[in-house]
Amino acid sequence: MKQVVVRVCWPQQEQDVAQWQCELDTLPSAVPSPVVGEAMTLTAAIALACDAQQGEGAEVTLLLPAELGLLDSVQLPARSQRQAMQALPFVVEEQLAQDLEEVHLVVGNRRPDGRWPVLVMNLAIMATVFDLAEQAGVALKAVHVDAQLLPGGEAQGQLAILMHDDRVLLRTPQLVTALDLASAGSMIHLLVGETAFSQVSIRYQAGHEQQALLAQQLATEYTALGETQASTDTYEGSLGLALVAQPVAAIDLLQGRFAVKQRSAGLAWWHVAAAVFLFAWLGQLGLQLTSGFYFERQAAINQKLTEHEYRKLFPDARQVSNPRKRVESRLAGSGETGGANFAALFGSCVQALNSLADRDGLTIEQLRFEAGRGQLELELKAKTIDQLDQYKQALGKLGLEGRISSANDNDGAITGRMQIAYKGA
Repeated sequence: MKQVVVRVCWPQQEQDVAQWQCELDTLPSAVPSPVVGEAMTLTAAIALACDAQQGEGAEVTLLLPAELGLLDSVQLPARSQRQAMQALPFVVEEQLAQDLEEVHLVVGNRRPDGRWPVLVMNLAIMATVFDLAEQAGVALKAVHVDAQLLPGGEAQGQLAILMHDDRVLLRTPQLVTALDLASAGSMIHLLVGETAFSQVSIRYQAGHEQQALLAQQLATEYTALGETQASTDTYEGSLGLALVAQPVAAIDLLQGRFAVKQRSAGLAWWHVAAAVFLFAWLGQLGLQLTSGFYFERQAAINQKLTEHEYRKLFPDARQVSNPRKRVESRLAGSGETGGANFAALFGSCVQALNSLADRDGLTIEQLRFEAGRGQLELELKAKTIDQLDQYKQALGKLGLEGRISSANDNDGAITGRMQIAYKGA
């Protein structure tokens, strides 16, 4: 499944959310390569994502900068995420600097210590973003805060750091934030305090000297603690691709009022599967019953047509049951060589008839085979004399010689006789 990643850049100088600068990336390429990684407005990026989704079925993910969100963890009297969402506003209301009506609250999976991670976002920004997506016809798969997609920082005792341009993204199980590159060296220690980490992963852009120096500094400081393993690595390409390259447990902002717009609860999967199986079984049963009735009826019709054709070919026949065996018996009774000559000659006549561009109305009414002369005489019915002549020419192309012995007008149709034999016979 192709993915389209729309990443909102930071900082933003424009107050209008629709005009915020973004980058658009794909896994693999689902839009023309010249626009991938280029700066564009949020409106333009969503329009391109819509084209990729409608044209190639791509999944669309939106990344918001960590500067817009606040991560915290709280104790909630809940056992499920649905219960946690119901209890969340009452628990965090007094802890918020803004009014409850001005923020969008979402929760993640419950941690082993029993606390629930909570992400707080500005409701007006979220509403504008979703209105843009809804107006463009884009069905968003997920909306994440970019720093929370850092791999290696979701488990207890882990610290994940990723540097991009002048931003440093930071993630621990309790903290998600972004810092300026110039002050990150001191701010990281200030934020995490005396927290002991068993593993620290640091990634920075290949060829960025200032990031490389900071990465080496941090790796040296944490390794000096003795029990901490610090690793550094580089990456190339855009930040969006670096963040979604591998699955990471992160809070999806498609919750609450936005979950109702973007996702439908629908039926349980097994209800859908059972309904599909039932309809498929009923459809198959109906198809088999209908097919059985149809083919049985066609067999009866074909039997009558075969008997009718047999009577036309052999007017002296008294019984016409099992016409196929009776034709084989008549051929066998004509002698081995004669039967073979009749079959070959008659097959060529039928081939010539089928080769005509206009054979509508041209039918073989009766036939008689003279084994001694190797000649087949046909009584034909045609629309015009020209149609008989065209049939004669078609026989000549197959090495047969046809001679029209009679042709009479009978109620607007031509009834004629034709002797057919191999040329030179």
